[in-house]
Amino acid sequence: MKTIAFSLFFCGLLVSADDYLVIHVNSPDLKTKPWRSGAEPVAAPKHEPLGTNLSGPAGGDLIVKCGPDLYYSYSCSKECKVPLCQEHVDGVGVHPINLHQHTEGKTGFLDGLFAALFVRAPVLPVVAASRAGGNPNDAVVLQRGAEIHLGPALRRVVEDTYCFQLKRLPSSGEVRNFSLAWDKAADAEGIAQLPNLKPGAYELAKGSAGANGACRLDEDGLPAWVVLTPESEFARANTDWNSYRDTLAELEKTGATPTLVMAVRRAALSGIADSVEGR
Repeated sequence: MKTIAFSLFFCGLLVSADDYLVIHVNSPDLKTKPWRSGAEPVAAPKHEPLGTNLSGPAGGDLIVKCGPDLYYSYSCSKECKVPLCQEHVDGVGVHPINLHQHTEGKTGFLDGLFAALFVRAPVLPVVAASRAGGNPNDAVVLQRGAEIHLGPALRRVVEDTYCFQLKRLPSSGEVRNFSLAWDKAADAEGIAQLPNLKPGAYELAKGSAGANGACRLDEDGLPAWVVLTPESEFARANTDWNSYRDTLAELEKTGATPTLVMAVRRAALSGIADSVEGR
């Protein structure tokens, strides 16, 4: 992969010494309504030459690497045309993403984090803000032997008894259903006894108990991503996770779409998961 040696601003355009790297594309239906360069669909990661315009579908999101440590995201509420790495585009939400290296190794920078994300989820769901309430939230959680401390992932979940499903990421057929009585006063850690789980990234979905130990997942639920982290690595991983909060909060404050914020958040989680899993 080519590297970008230097960059400068000129007339509102970030000019790179080499080219631009598209590291994330998403839309409500990427298969039938992809981002395009001319007539050709664009899939990330992909290098694009200086001066490239990409055409995006309504509801589409795009992240581009414009310099060694500078990224721009673009969100289209309707069909749009985006001159890559331009700071202002009429009718398009443009947000700089200042995400510096936190985790060790190759997944420290955002393009590396997205590479880690693509291993686990080549396409992310398009989400509405209204779907957040009552669902588990993305988190790094402590794994102490058979004890999984799910409290950090249950901040939005109303106290009650639920069935949960943990599914390994990327999908490997490893699925674990379990019941948990969520009561912050009695157990703010939300400890579930789940022996023989490998550390790393999992999808956490909420539902209600069904017959024969099945878990009836909430039809309108949005599963969270959690990184099960052994006690010996938890302090470092949790510090890494917390260090991304300012970037994620800034994206939300500047009006980035929920789908875009989720993509950056899960890219960060994927980088942490890589370090926990020893990838």
